[in-house]
Amino acid sequence: MVWDGECSFCKKFADRFETRSKNLVEFIPYQLLSEKYPNAPAYDYQNSVYFLENSGSTSGAEAIFNFFKKTGIKWPNILYEKFKFFRTTTEFFYRLIANNRKVAGVLGRFLFGSNFLKDTFSISSWLFARFLGLVGLIAFLSFWFQAETLISSKGIIPFSDDLNQVKSYIFKSNLEISKWLVRPSLLWISQTDIWLNVVILIGICSSFLLIGGLIPHIAIMLSWISYLSIAVVSEPFLNFQWDALLLETYFLSFFLVPWKLHHNRNSLANPPALGRWLLWLLAFKLMFESGVVKFTFYGEGGSNAWRDLTALNYHFWTQPIPSWISYYIDKLPTIFDKAALIFTYFCEIIIPFFIFFPRRLRRFSAIFLITFQLLILLSGNYGFFNILTIAICITLFDDQFLNKVS
Repeated sequence: MVWDGECSFCKKFADRFETRSKNLVEFIPYQLLSEKYPNAPAYDYQNSVYFLENSGSTSGAEAIFNFFKKTGIKWPNILYEKFKFFRTTTEFFYRLIANNRKVAGVLGRFLFGSNFLKDTFSISSWLFARFLGLVGLIAFLSFWFQAETLISSKGIIPFSDDLNQVKSYIFKSNLEISKWLVRPSLLWISQTDIWLNVVILIGICSSFLLIGGLIPHIAIMLSWISYLSIAVVSEPFLNFQWDALLLETYFLSFFLVPWKLHHNRNSLANPPALGRWLLWLLAFKLMFESGVVKFTFYGEGGSNAWRDLTALNYHFWTQPIPSWISYYIDKLPTIFDKAALIFTYFCEIIIPFFIFFPRRLRRFSAIFLITFQLLILLSGNYGFFNILTIAICITLFDDQFLNKVS
């Protein structure tokens, strides 16, 4: 692969492609080509990249697609060869960028930073797993202290009553459906208080395993099954947004953590793209829907305090279990409330779209979203909700960024 060594924009792409090539392709600036290969063909290397092979040479977009084919990614080359529209379009955009490399370089620096190297997320996935284990531990311990009062045989709503009602409903309705599908819970095994405590202890132990990075996939699976088992029979008490979010996060993180006996800092691995994107989509859904719902909810008489910027006039003292700081925040001038609401809408409706942009805007979104959650954490009390959201947002940080700030 021959490129213009005097073009900094070209060098960034050459560095990115070279890391992908796995030594299958040699990269060389055309200024050094004749020195190393005196018989190399004389092409217009200054205006286009060339891919030289024994069978011939290609340039422009075709050269890039041939490089991908050589490194195992064949579909772009197939599209290029079979579809004229694809071929014409890619060559047009290649030439547009090649003829405006200075502008493209400025835009590239704005979006990617000092290099175009492929992002890796091994550190953030490791941090995420630790945070998820911590959140799970908080959730299980919190419920364990309340379980006897809430859903035990002597509790407000005994879980055994709920399971018996499900079993009775299925029998009377002649439904051909498993009770395990209606209430997917390990508590079907035994409807005793002892077994209830065992299920919660399984979740606590699996949380410790996840914090320690031990058999992370098994730990996540056990945590998910245990929390699901108690959540489905504790609907009035574990039916909040953060409970659903924790179950979703457990399930999706199964596709993120590595298959290792011990996932520690000395054995970091880049997570699968599928798991990463699933969590990013979860972060987007959580934040964007939280913003949109504020504009679509109407009270009596068609009023909407979120839309007319008056919601924070009373939010800090009407939210569930206000913190001591809430009292002082509530005393701030009204202009602060309106500014805080505008900032909230910016974080929940605008910023989530930056999750899907290149690394610098993605980092920007992560910083804003985490700052937003910390502010909520200071001004209110939503259990583990904000910590879990921060854990999900941590996956947005690439290794280059975390290595710089650490």
